[in-house]
Amino acid sequence: MGVLDKVGDGGEVTWKSRGDGQFAWSELAVVGDGTIIEDGTKIFHPECVSIGNECYIGHDCYIRGYVAMGEGCWIGPGCSINAEGGLLMGDNVEIGPRVTIVTTVRSRHEYSKPATERKFVKMEVEIRDGARVGAGTTLLPGALVGIVTG
Repeated sequence: MGVLDKVGDGGEVTWKSRGDGQFAWSELAVVGDGTIIEDGTKIFHPECVSIGNECYIGHDCYIRGYVAMGEGCWIGPGCSINAEGGLLMGDNVEIGPRVTIVTTVRSRHEYSKPATERKFVKMEVEIRDGARVGAGTTLLPGALVGIVTG
């Protein structure tokens, strides 16, 4: 099981261990009625994951970070979601198989340091109501998918 430390006044989370991703449903922040999570899915730090009603998460997904799924969402098998910067999914979102979502990058301003010592830059990814993300797509930090109004 992963280990979290609260640091600073803002309650930021420092990730100390990835653990093995095994979780109990009761450890999830919120899990809605009728939700299905298939075998082989790993959720690291499940206390940071909220899942709405009637959602589906396919086999062998990797989920880590701050995830808020709306109602009626579908995540295909083999997806990798690294959401330390946050992933906000609206209602009825469809994510195809083998999609990768990344919400962090290493600071490019510290290029002289080893990659493991560079600070992360976190940017939320938002997937709006009814949006579809095709199989094999990679969403990078700060991505916005869906209809933009206003």
